[in-house]
Amino acid sequence: MKLEDEALWEAYTKTVTPLKKKNLPRLRPIRHFFLFPTLLPPRLDLHGLTLQEAYEAFIDFFHLHIKANTRKIIVVTGKGHAGQGLLRKEFPLWLEKKEIKDKISRTEVPPEHKGGSGAVIIYLKRKT
Repeated sequence: MKLEDEALWEAYTKTVTPLKKKNLPRLRPIRHFFLFPTLLPPRLDLHGLTLQEAYEAFIDFFHLHIKANTRKIIVVTGKGHAGQGLLRKEFPLWLEKKEIKDKISRTEVPPEHKGGSGAVIIYLKRKT
């Protein structure tokens, strides 16, 4: 670097003020499911998929967790516009198919703060 350039650089760096530290939000305490993510049940979100895409995704997800001997899965269909979603209406019919129904011990709707009627918790039977 030339002497002129060094002098300019020195003059410039003396006029620059350091950036202020931003007030960062406090971090929430670490919960057990952040430390042990396997404690959370596997979740499939079907938002934005067509009926055919959603059905194929559900079947793949379902059989994957049957093979893995998972006990509980969550499928999010969404509520749709004014609670009239097509996926929400069709999903119970998918669960009634024989090859699926035989592998489910029970289903339930989660409480409102965990998805409510826009999701379904499925409890799978153990492999025998």
